[in-house]
Amino acid sequence: MSGSTAPPSPARPSRLATSRRPTIIWAFTGLVLGIVLGRAAPGSVSSAGSVTKPSQSGDEASDCAWARCCLDQCPDVRRPESSANVLTSSVAEGAGPTTATSADGTAAASASLERSCVPSPVEAASRFSEANVDGSDKTTFHSYHLMYGPFLAPYLDKPVNLLEIGVFDGASLSMWQRLFPNHEKIVGLGYGEGGAVATGFKKAISEKKVLYTGDQSNAEFLRKMKEDLGDERRFDVIIDDGSHVPWHQIFTFETMFDTWLKPGGLYIIEDIETSYWSKFNAKIYGYDVIDAGVGAPGSAVEKLKGIIDVVNRKFIRPETSDPEAYSVLRSKVDLLVSHVAFSENCVMLWKKPFPELESEWKTVEQRYTSYGKLPKPTVFGRLFNRKEQRYWELPRGKRGFMKKWLGGLSKSLF
Repeated sequence: MSGSTAPPSPARPSRLATSRRPTIIWAFTGLVLGIVLGRAAPGSVSSAGSVTKPSQSGDEASDCAWARCCLDQCPDVRRPESSANVLTSSVAEGAGPTTATSADGTAAASASLERSCVPSPVEAASRFSEANVDGSDKTTFHSYHLMYGPFLAPYLDKPVNLLEIGVFDGASLSMWQRLFPNHEKIVGLGYGEGGAVATGFKKAISEKKVLYTGDQSNAEFLRKMKEDLGDERRFDVIIDDGSHVPWHQIFTFETMFDTWLKPGGLYIIEDIETSYWSKFNAKIYGYDVIDAGVGAPGSAVEKLKGIIDVVNRKFIRPETSDPEAYSVLRSKVDLLVSHVAFSENCVMLWKKPFPELESEWKTVEQRYTSYGKLPKPTVFGRLFNRKEQRYWELPRGKRGFMKKWLGGLSKSLF
């Protein structure tokens, strides 16, 4: 039609507007998801910056991530309410918890709150390694931070009393001071080689650090040292890094485990490698290593293996009605062992009981009566028992003339 005009075509959106639309949609979606996931994420951070433990049912909630942030480091930490118990703490800046109350208004055990702050085994091993700034061979060569470092976790932030036998250049004593910043007392026992070994009987390095000098295999010296320490002084951790002579290790363990170590304490024997030295002329620090090797009577490891049987002695028919008749050490201190663990070049032994668990340990010990009625072993069974292993003692002193002669001959021939 003349004079008519075509209807206008619909306006096409600009390319810029088209490209912005999906971007806005995705941004909005991401914002929503972020809010939702942020609320559900464990260990979320509130607007005030305080860290809260993820909400879980009952008291069975995992403390793994939350426990790493201890109250003295994160003063705003609060444990959430649960149906069974409510713990609240009022914590000043840089101070520990001041109050802990349960749902009925009574004071809750402080140990319940402290348990949440025990470092993880991985953190304990890491802190062990980091504390070794002076280059002790405990981490640089032996990797003890991996072998027994995780077992030190319960002690790291406690007022620990520690004894180390063998100080050499003093690097490890300084390491313990850093690893246990709240330590009450660190005692070193040195002898023979090493720049940190003192010349007198006792040297006070500081108010919390003392060094003694003497032979760990000398009963009279150890008696004098214990007398100087006082009967009330017992250690949470004892570490034998001394002469490494197998019989010295057993002798020192028998001397110290009962009267030097606290109930529930940890006793560590390092450098058990010497128990595998089977050469005739094996020596260390001027001492003879006699009759060592796998299965040999001069091996401290073989002796300590027998403690596994002692821990499980209730399952072995007692030779008498006395449940403590089975022991592999003449001093019978192995009857005080609650746990034993072997790792590369070290053995860990725990003393029973913790005071809080004493009644429960007594209940366990009373169950011997039911196991005492087990049938006697057969004739063939008696042939393979470990009675002989129970009573032998590791050879002491120096190697005899014939063994010295054979050792020299083998050295010249091979």
